[in-house]
Amino acid sequence: MRLPPPFSARVLIILALLCLVPGFVQAAGMSTHAAMADFGRQALPEGPLKMLLTRHRASLVAGALNPDGGYGTGAAFPEDRGMAEGSHWGDFTKAFIRYLRETKDGGRCAREARTFQATTLAQTPAALGNPFKFSDDCGRLIAFFFGNAAHGITDETWDILFEPQVRARGEDPNPATLLAMVPWGNQLSALSQLFAATPLNAIEYAGDVVGIAEYGLFAEAPILENPPTQDLVAVWASFKPNPYTGSNTVTAEAIERAHLLARGAVAAERSGAAAEIVRLRATMPWLVANYMAGPGGVVDSGYMVSAMYQQWWELITAENPAQIRTPFVGGVYPKNAARDVPLNLRDDRTGLDPAGTDGRDRFRVVAVMGRNVLPTSANEKTVLMFDEAGKAVPGNVSVGIYNRDFTHLVRFAPRTPLKAGHTYTMVLTTGLKDVDGQPLAKAYSWRFQTAAQ
Repeated sequence: MRLPPPFSARVLIILALLCLVPGFVQAAGMSTHAAMADFGRQALPEGPLKMLLTRHRASLVAGALNPDGGYGTGAAFPEDRGMAEGSHWGDFTKAFIRYLRETKDGGRCAREARTFQATTLAQTPAALGNPFKFSDDCGRLIAFFFGNAAHGITDETWDILFEPQVRARGEDPNPATLLAMVPWGNQLSALSQLFAATPLNAIEYAGDVVGIAEYGLFAEAPILENPPTQDLVAVWASFKPNPYTGSNTVTAEAIERAHLLARGAVAAERSGAAAEIVRLRATMPWLVANYMAGPGGVVDSGYMVSAMYQQWWELITAENPAQIRTPFVGGVYPKNAARDVPLNLRDDRTGLDPAGTDGRDRFRVVAVMGRNVLPTSANEKTVLMFDEAGKAVPGNVSVGIYNRDFTHLVRFAPRTPLKAGHTYTMVLTTGLKDVDGQPLAKAYSWRFQTAAQ
């Protein structure tokens, strides 16, 4: 592979030091992001969008890897970190949609998508041979866009639903957990401390290893298609105001070196997964068993991604705003009709939930919107909980865990402990809106039962 000058040598150094760079911890989990993006594709109803993403699956997966690479290259190129951060969130996604609808060749990609949508709706969506001449460059670009957007929403769902469950059970990928089991383990405490400062000690990395070793995820990831570099440069140039990079300039070199690092990270994970899975099976049994089907895991997050795909697709293909349907809920926790929902899980990472005073012993109800939530619309009048007698349960309503202004998450934290073995009902009213002011079409409700003591 040709390394674009003048940074070839520095990229090689970054790849060599990959596992020793603490700042790259957020880049772990890229194989998992790719799995979630691809499951979202598979969960789509049969039709034009699923056909398009299946035809350009390699670009979809490449897009899912895209946002995190800049965190790693940021160790040598600090400006890359702003690019990485901005790529995650809905304001960048909206700039990308504007580029597809208006800027690139006068909106050619959106017009092709609109024609593809209108034509294939009248056909049997069986042939993937592109019979309607959807150009490859637009097809790849749109698929890359969807993969990139999937990364942002799954960072939220994984981090708010899956990781707290892992930490609450005391599962830790650090080999110190194993070292403590042998007589001479404490003599290697310095080694465990060094390991704790690397990405190899992250839950995201552990998830990647499980996905690769147990489920054979993405053997092709290291040789995926290159990013649509010039298009991404143009999207960044149009992204105004841009709160992430300090300017609207993101260079082709920055995009390519970040993507190269992302591929290198995935390749490194694949090369070590067979050995790493041995310790993870011993130290993180809940993560291994629930990686696919647990709350916020690949399947759960993938269904939420699928809901997001459908709603972003409408924003690309709509002729005018009147054709855009109102937003809808993509997923909830606890699930509707869930039973034995635990109340006593303990997440010791403080500060994750601003509704709590110490971040501990905090029960969370989460709803995930397919489009970004208008923060001011999420409040105690629009997000409600009721007990079995129909009495309102007071709680704190908040949105997001990272970027509050462009988040898919709505959260409810009861102010007093819920009762064991009781049923509770959640209601989201039509006062809940997306960032464009579109309300839910109708109230959304679900119920769950807490575990008995």
